[in-house]
Amino acid sequence: MTLDADALAPGTGPAATPAPYGGVAAVPRGRTGTSPEPVGAHPGTAVRWSAVDWEHPDARALRARMDAELRPRYAPFDAQRAGRQADPPTASEIVATWLAHEGARPVAMASLRRLRGPDGGGLHEVKRVYVHDGYRGRGLARAALDAVGTSARALGVTRLALQTGKLQPEAMALYERQGWQRIPCYPPYDTDPFSVCYAKDL
Repeated sequence: MTLDADALAPGTGPAATPAPYGGVAAVPRGRTGTSPEPVGAHPGTAVRWSAVDWEHPDARALRARMDAELRPRYAPFDAQRAGRQADPPTASEIVATWLAHEGARPVAMASLRRLRGPDGGGLHEVKRVYVHDGYRGRGLARAALDAVGTSARALGVTRLALQTGKLQPEAMALYERQGWQRIPCYPPYDTDPFSVCYAKDL
């Protein structure tokens, strides 16, 4: 699921940097993987994007913060969703994770997941787009989507999907502004009545 309603400027740069689990995490266009960059930040501040492991402590911390923020929205509907929610991603499914820091503080993230279906087929989806609540309105969610899209293109992926929730209107508005199109919910989200799915051609 995604929370924020918040860009990496186009340009040229290194093609890719190694990512966990044998995947490819392409460096956001016009950037290096670890050097400071003024992406989505107020003047005088620098946000640094880097490709990290899914289990990186700062990535785990942001996911925990995201869960804590979303849980109260959906808690009243736990009975309706019991047994119908998708399992969270596993580390082996994550192709790339992008993490933004301002100084030492993790402020935004997003991941690219390879999701395999029961028929052996699969798709690539964006997971865990999140911006720390103190850093919203700076374009960091768009930057995170751009970074994941760049990683996907480096793998030859031509279409991405994602899932969010009906109680996250800011996320839905973000995706629709960025050109994502609503699609029928795909497994494993098709059994959750609160799921909303999108897709976008790269």
